[in-house]
Amino acid sequence: MQRTQGIRTILLLILVLFPLLRCASCTQAADLSLLCPTEVDENAWFEVTVTADNTPIANVTMSFITLVYLTNESGAVRLQAPRVEPTQNKSVLLTAEKEGFNATTCQVTIKNIPQLFALVTSSYISENTFFTLTVVDEQGLIVDNVTVTYQNQSYSTDLNGTVPLSTPGVRKSETYEIHVEKSGFLPNTIAINVSPQASAFNLLGFSLILVICCGIIVVSLSIVLYRFWKHRRLS
Repeated sequence: MQRTQGIRTILLLILVLFPLLRCASCTQAADLSLLCPTEVDENAWFEVTVTADNTPIANVTMSFITLVYLTNESGAVRLQAPRVEPTQNKSVLLTAEKEGFNATTCQVTIKNIPQLFALVTSSYISENTFFTLTVVDEQGLIVDNVTVTYQNQSYSTDLNGTVPLSTPGVRKSETYEIHVEKSGFLPNTIAINVSPQASAFNLLGFSLILVICCGIIVVSLSIVLYRFWKHRRLS
């Protein structure tokens, strides 16, 4: 009886002490710490860093919107903020996780920055032609005092958001870029195609070639008709 009671006591001690011994042998997972900015401009690049106990952690999986990245040896990764709806900011969540560590998150607000748009009547313009460029924002509102860079020259839009420009002389079709920028706005660049005009000399040359071709056709038809007529007469 005493022996049975002793066995029961030993089993009870094992059941009680085993979980405690098991937990004592386990090491607690470290917490990841995510250092990120609270606000960034849309389309801008920014850096986040992951550490644990003030030590940079490499190969941490960073989830940002629909994309996944890995931190480098310094525990850092560069991200680019997405575009957001006009006049609206957007909060996005970053998640950092790695096996053996407790995951963490960070919230970043993406600030809307108005986009500049450069407008011309047509992207195909003849050489030596004056044209007007108009700059508006993403809501279609005119923007004045915008720096316009064209052919290595800088101009500024007036109160109507416009600036007069002209195309250079070209011998063949050329593409030129027009860059617009202003503080507080996202810049933009458009391209125009400049083509040479038909000169009087070119028109004269074309007319002469046309006359020669027509003459050759007339002479050829005359020879064919003459031979046909002569053949009929002899037969």
